[in-house]
Amino acid sequence: MDLALRLADEVWLASSLGDLFQGPPEELVLRGDFGRVFESEAVHFNAAEGTLRIDHSPKASAAVQGDDLTAKWTRRALETLGYRVVDWGSAADLRVVRRANGSESYEVHHNEVAINALTALPRSVAVDSCALKSPVGTGKRHPGPSI
Repeated sequence: MDLALRLADEVWLASSLGDLFQGPPEELVLRGDFGRVFESEAVHFNAAEGTLRIDHSPKASAAVQGDDLTAKWTRRALETLGYRVVDWGSAADLRVVRRANGSESYEVHHNEVAINALTALPRSVAVDSCALKSPVGTGKRHPGPSI
């Protein structure tokens, strides 16, 4: 969708009710058409950023150390998994820290246990009995809307 908003001269949007909206992407955003087509209980269109957000109703929080590219994509992955990402200084159920060797890799700390890879997170959290079963229920990514 980002490419369509940035590069398209004209976009066609069809709503689930059969309404068809067409025009320059900027016009469709400003008129609220993108919001009307994609808005639901679980999906929200952020007109200021031109992005869709899936609302997972987070049950757990996570803090990620750093502001580099790896940290930013790690935050995004955690949000996709259903975590509410908080500032590093805030209380968090989960902490993702840069490895001691200073590399671009990170390790996850949950209840004082280090998890070696973000991909192991859903399984590791689901095993925990402190009501942090993978926040989105299964630890799997939700399919996004079709564009």
